[in-house]
Amino acid sequence: KEAKQEQTLKELNARWSTIEFVMTPYKDQKDIPLLKLMEEDFEVLEADQLSVQSILASRYNFWKADVGVWQTELTAIADVVQNLTEIQRTWSYLEPLFIGSEEVKKELPDDARLFEAIDMSRVDAEVLAKILNINDQRCLFSHGTQQVPYYLQKIKDGDVNPRPNISVVSEAPGTLVMDGDGGLGYFPCYEGTKRIIEKARQGGVAVLTTRNHQHVGSAGNYTRMAVAEDCIGISASSYRSFFSPNSSVYDVVDASPMSIGIPAGDQPPLVMDMGGP
Repeated sequence: KEAKQEQTLKELNARWSTIEFVMTPYKDQKDIPLLKLMEEDFEVLEADQLSVQSILASRYNFWKADVGVWQTELTAIADVVQNLTEIQRTWSYLEPLFIGSEEVKKELPDDARLFEAIDMSRVDAEVLAKILNINDQRCLFSHGTQQVPYYLQKIKDGDVNPRPNISVVSEAPGTLVMDGDGGLGYFPCYEGTKRIIEKARQGGVAVLTTRNHQHVGSAGNYTRMAVAEDCIGISASSYRSFFSPNSSVYDVVDASPMSIGIPAGDQPPLVMDMGGP
């Protein structure tokens, strides 16, 4: 039995060292691939999970630690495949409604006009409207146009400067510090990211720090700008916490927005964009 279990583990190692996701083009768009596990590989996954469970349930479990690792890894693979399938199914459904929709394209000037109406410059209003609508198209609705009423109210309340004069505080060949003048953080971050991309092209690496501003939106806005220029981008932001007397002490622990974007040549870029509790 020990030899049989050892052989099963060797076969698992050999088999899963060669199994990979395959890419199929979305509709006729060769530059938009969808990832999936081949049907036969999915059947292998289910069979291997049963084999591992059988060994763990056996009274003769000679390789408990190794088998436990494989149980964890196969469960993770199954979860990734399930989540990936669901995400891509949802995206495939929404893509024609947003990316290919003339209605969404028409909303860009509408959103821009809302910000212009409260004294935001046209250039800033158009930049903000573009970023928010693009996030909607990525299904990142929490950081898309649903933020518009919140931003408008913050500006009306005097908490956000609608016409910030963003400025460079200090600059060196590989660093840049920008001041947001109490406005939304999109503008110093957007302008600053453009500048450090050029610095990174010249020196290999560059770092931007921004200050004195409000919400920056999704951290992925800025890593994707770097990826589009064939650069690796890392973006992170601090955040303000608001607690009531009844808040739990555990509410202090949270995850600040963070994103890492890595270009992948002819393949789709890898972009992690996260935040929250």
